[in-house]
Amino acid sequence: MQDTLYVPNFDENLGFWNLNDNLQKQSAPSAQIHYNGSHHWLMSYQISENEPVCILDSLKSQRTLNNSLAIQLSQIYDNHKDSLKALIPEIQRQENSSDCGVFAVAYLTELLMTNFTVDVSTIRFDISKMRAHLYECISKCSFSAFPKINKMPKMPCKDARVQTVRLYCTRKLPDIVEDMVKCDNKKCRHKWYHKKCVGFVETVRGKTWLCHFCSW
Repeated sequence: MQDTLYVPNFDENLGFWNLNDNLQKQSAPSAQIHYNGSHHWLMSYQISENEPVCILDSLKSQRTLNNSLAIQLSQIYDNHKDSLKALIPEIQRQENSSDCGVFAVAYLTELLMTNFTVDVSTIRFDISKMRAHLYECISKCSFSAFPKINKMPKMPCKDARVQTVRLYCTRKLPDIVEDMVKCDNKKCRHKWYHKKCVGFVETVRGKTWLCHFCSW
């Protein structure tokens, strides 16, 4: 678990994302609470490096990843591949616009207390008691499972949504970070690079450009 304020910031004047390099790669099993840059909190976790990253989002939404979250996931979860698969299951939804952080902490607590074995889609918290329980946990500096209800309310029967984040360059980040440049060597290992990562300087149009791996 890392500081939730280590979030990327989009510079509208320069047209690219400023990344917070304090956000480090983590080995599975691991979990993280995220601020997605749009007044919303949610959490992610990965049981093993060979499994998808699960996203737990309690807000009524289309269950998609915004750019800030996609960047954070690529910074945290190291799968040494050219893409990262995110699994977004249908979970209990918050009833207002302000409980997202409470739900994120509640799910994180549940996962840690069960050693990541709980089926999150079956958890039904007692929403009326969640905030009071969180306050009590913080006051005692000790976290315990959040109150649940015995009778499970009927939830929408939907399969988990799968979203794939394509990763590029040597840093394995999405292309949305900034403009990209392609190595002209057809056998290049990475092919596409972020211009800032490779210190790319605009050349004469049509001139061949090789990355530092292929120019040796």
